[in-house]
Amino acid sequence: MHQVLRLVFSNSVNISNFMGMKNNNDYFAGRSPLEIIESGKFDDLYEVARRVDALRG
Repeated sequence: MHQVLRLVFSNSVNISNFMGMKNNNDYFAGRSPLEIIESGKFDDLYEVARRVDALRG
């Protein structure tokens, strides 16, 4: 995921902090990617990774 974030963002703050930032997209619903991953469920990790990868367009 970090590699994708480095491709998508040129701002180092976004690269470093994106995973902890609240996201208002429908899937995240105000939660940060880390909040979702912390569930410990592989499906949640996979879905977050898929959505981060989708940022590449």
